[in-house]
Amino acid sequence: FEATRLAGFAEPEAAQIFGRPRGLNPDVLQGKNLLKPWPARKAEKAYLDRFEARSATVPIQTDAKLL
Repeated sequence: FEATRLAGFAEPEAAQIFGRPRGLNPDVLQGKNLLKPWPARKAEKAYLDRFEARSATVPIQTDAKLL
């Protein structure tokens, strides 16, 4: 659904590249706008905030050899 609702793919093209969604009846979703794109700055901030939060939980390895 992201491909056709947000990225601008035509349904046949999206189905060929990504396959058809499973577990959802497209007829039920017809005409409903369940996905709404965010402005780029909002999406970037949300991504970076989440990345920073997740990165804080990963231990830093100081003894790893660099390639």
